[in-house]
Amino acid sequence: MIKGSCLCGAVRFEVQKASGPFELCHCRRCRKTSGSAFMAGLYVKDEDIRFLAGKEQLTKYAAPILH
Repeated sequence: MIKGSCLCGAVRFEVQKASGPFELCHCRRCRKTSGSAFMAGLYVKDEDIRFLAGKEQLTKYAAPILH
């Protein structure tokens, strides 16, 4: 099990099982979106994550496709 939270602690979660590999992407879009040299990602199925607190704090950002 993986337990985690956002930096301020408002959102807390548990992941029962990761369904895919851990990836570090360094393409231009991922670097720009993350503001870093790469973006870290881990695939998790909806049924394998449980929010312990702060789910209502989550928002979604759709990054534009860069050419």
